[in-house]
Amino acid sequence: MKANKMSKITKHSRSLSFLHVILLALSILHAIAANMLIEGLRESRVDVWHSNWAVVTAGLIGSTVLSFILFALSFLPGIFTRPVQFVQKQLAKSQAVMFVAVVIFFASVGGSIWWFIFSPYRNFLPFRTDAFQSLSAFLVAGWAVLIFKIIWTNVDTRLIALGVVLTQGFLLKLASLLATISPTPFVIKWEENYRFYYASLLASERVYGHALPLSPVDFSLNILNGLPFLAGDFPIWFHRLWWVLLTLGLAGLTAWALTLKLNPNNRLVRWSLIIFLVLYFLQEGGVKYNLLVCVAIIFLGFSIHHPWRSLIAVLLASFWAGLSRVNWLPVPSLLAICLYLLEKRIDSKSILLYLKRPVLLGTAGLITALGAYLLVGKLPGAAHSSVETMLQQEFLWYRLLPNSTYPPGILIPVLLLSLPVFWILLTLRPKLHVIRFMGLFLSVLVLLGGGILVSVKIGGGSDLHNLDAYLTLSVTICLYAFFQKIEFDFSTEKPQIPWWMFALIVLLPFFSAAKSLQPYPSYHSEETNEALAIINQEVQEAVQEGEVLFMFQRQLLTFGYVESPLVPEYENVFLLDMALTRNETYLQKFYTDLCHHRFRLIVSEIHKNSLQGRNFAFGDENDIWYFAITRPLLEFYQRSGSIPKHNVEFYVPRPETASQCDFQSFFNSIP
Repeated sequence: MKANKMSKITKHSRSLSFLHVILLALSILHAIAANMLIEGLRESRVDVWHSNWAVVTAGLIGSTVLSFILFALSFLPGIFTRPVQFVQKQLAKSQAVMFVAVVIFFASVGGSIWWFIFSPYRNFLPFRTDAFQSLSAFLVAGWAVLIFKIIWTNVDTRLIALGVVLTQGFLLKLASLLATISPTPFVIKWEENYRFYYASLLASERVYGHALPLSPVDFSLNILNGLPFLAGDFPIWFHRLWWVLLTLGLAGLTAWALTLKLNPNNRLVRWSLIIFLVLYFLQEGGVKYNLLVCVAIIFLGFSIHHPWRSLIAVLLASFWAGLSRVNWLPVPSLLAICLYLLEKRIDSKSILLYLKRPVLLGTAGLITALGAYLLVGKLPGAAHSSVETMLQQEFLWYRLLPNSTYPPGILIPVLLLSLPVFWILLTLRPKLHVIRFMGLFLSVLVLLGGGILVSVKIGGGSDLHNLDAYLTLSVTICLYAFFQKIEFDFSTEKPQIPWWMFALIVLLPFFSAAKSLQPYPSYHSEETNEALAIINQEVQEAVQEGEVLFMFQRQLLTFGYVESPLVPEYENVFLLDMALTRNETYLQKFYTDLCHHRFRLIVSEIHKNSLQGRNFAFGDENDIWYFAITRPLLEFYQRSGSIPKHNVEFYVPRPETASQCDFQSFFNSIP
C-alpha cells in the first residue's frame, strides 16, 4: 500500500516536472519570437502598432504572457494541477476531443507551411531567417506535446514528443520539396542552371539536334535526372517533380532497407524509424539521392549468412559509387565491412580467418569503384576535373569556425552530430574485440576526416553535404546499438542509450526541416513571357551574325523557350570549377575566344564587378570568379542589357578589337 502511494507520488512529481519544463520552454520561445518579429519590423521601418502586424505581434506577446502565467501556476498544485487532472479525466472519456486535438495539430503545421511558403508575407525579411522559422516549428511542437500529454496521460511523454517531432518534421520537409515544383522557365535554385543541361545530354541528339558527349560531372546524378529526357518531351515542371520523386523515393527506399535489417517488432516503431531516416538523409547537408543508391544496395544485399550475395552487392554499389563522386569510392566497401564488424563475433581462434571476408569485400569494392571512375574519366572534359586538379584547390580552414558562408561553421554541427556515435563506440569498447572496435573506430574517423577536408576546400559548399558518407555510417552504428543488433564478444549486457543522445539524433534533422521552407517562386505568365520575349529578341538578332553563348539559364535552350544553336562550352558551374582549380589550359581557351570575339552575344548571370572578401557568403569564390572570369569578360565585352528579376545579363563584343591578347596576365591575377 505504501509502495503504491510512493509510486503515485513519483509519477505525479515527474508529470509536474514535465509541465515545468515544457511551459518554461514555451514561455522563453514565445518571448524570443516576439522580440525577433518586433526587431525585424523596426529594421524594415514598419510602425508595429499602426500596421497590419499589430494583431500578430500582440498575439505573440499575449502567448508569451499566458505561457509565463501557466508556468508560475504550475508550482501551485491546488490552483493548477488539480484542474488539469480534472480535465484529463473528462477528456479521457471523449474520443471527439482527441480527434479535434489531432486536427488542430495538423492545421497548425499546415498553417505554418502556408505562411512561410505561400502567404503574401512569405518574402518578408523577418520570416526568412532560419531562427524565426525554427522557433515557429518548435512552438507548434511544444504546444502539441503539452496538449497531447494532457489528453493521453498514460502514454510516455517521450513517445508523444517523438511522434509530434517526426510527423511535423516530415510534413515540413515534404512541403519544402513540393514547393520546388514550379512551371517557371527560369532557375529557382542555383543547381538547376547545370542539372537540367547535364541531364539533357542523354538525349542530346533529339534535344539539341546533334550528339553531344555526356558530362563527367556528377555522372550518376545525370543518369537519374536524364531518364525523363530519354522518355520524351516533358515540361520543366515535370522534371522538377521527377527530382522530388527521386529525392523522396530513394530516401524512402534506403530507410526501408535499413529498417529491414534492424527488424523492429512493432509496426509503429518501424514506420517511425522509416520517417526518421528519411528526415535524416534529407536534412541540410544530407545524402544526395544518387549516392543513396549505393547505400540502399548495401543494406538490401549484405548478409553475413550469404557471402556471395554480399560480394555482388558491394560490387554493384562500388561501381555506382565510381560513377558518382570520387570521395565516395571507398564508401560501399567501408559500409559493408562495418556491417560485418557489427554483426559478426570473433568466435574463431584465427583472426586471419575472421578478417578474410572484410579484406575481400574491401579490395573487390575499391578496385571496382576505381574501374568505374576511370571509365568516366574517358569522357571528354573529365581531364579538366580530375582528382589532381581538385587537390590543387585551396583549403579555407577558417570555415571550420562560424563564417559568412556557413554561419555555424563546420566544427560545431559536426561535434553535435558526432556525439552519439563516439559515445556509443566508447561504450562498446569493453564489449568488442579490439580488432572489431578499431575497425569501426577507424572507419568513422576516415570518413569524418575526409568529409571535413572536402568541406573546407574552396567551393566546398555552405553546409555539411560533403560529410554525407560519415553521417550515413554514424546513424547506422547508432541504430544498431539502439535496436540491440550488435553481437558482443565479451558481454551480453546491452548498452543503455541515454535520452539526451536520442533527442539529439532526432532533433537535428527536425531543426533542418524546420528551416528548409522557402517561398514558392512567384510565376506571372505576363511577366515571364515579357522576359522571354526580351531574351529571344536579343538572341535572334545576334544569331544572324554569329554564335550565342548561354553561360547561365541554359535550360531555356533545353526546353525550347529560346531557339538558338547550343554552344556546349563554358557552362557557368564548370567554368567556376576551372577557375577554382586554376586550370590554365581551359581558361586560356576561354580567354582566346573572348579576345577574338567568338560570340556575338553572351547570356550570363549578373556579374559583380567588385571584390567581396570573406565578410560575404562565398566571398573567396566570388573573388576568384572576379579575377578569372569577370575581368577578362569585361575587357573584351560590354553589357548591353539585363533582366534583374531573373539575374540575367547580356554581353556583346566591344567595338574596339584588342591588338594583343594578354592571357597570362589574366591567369596570373587569380589569387
